[in-house]
Amino acid sequence: MQLKTYRDQNDLTLVDIMKRLRALGMSVGTPTVVQRHEVGLRWPDIEMMEAYRKITKGAVTYADWVELKANAKALAKRRTPAAPKPQLENATS
Repeated sequence: MQLKTYRDQNDLTLVDIMKRLRALGMSVGTPTVVQRHEVGLRWPDIEMMEAYRKITKGAVTYADWVELKANAKALAKRRTPAAPKPQLENATS
C-alpha cells in the first residue's frame, strides 16, 4: 500500500507520520520530508523504509517504494517534452 493511501485510510497527517518516525529515532526535519517520500520526489534510505513499515504495521513495504519509484519515473517521462526536431534547410535554391 502506498503511504498516501495508508495516511488517508487512517486519517493521519504528514505531521502524525513525522512524529511516529521521530519516536523510532529517525531524523525527519519537517513534514515536507514525508510528503516528498510519499510522492516519489525523494527516495527514503533502507532504514527509513523499515521505519515506515513499522509505523504502518507492515502496510507500507519495500515493494511499495519500488512501485512508487517506477511510477514516478514513468510519470516524469510523460511530462518531459520531446526535444524539437532539427529543421533541414531547403536543398533547392
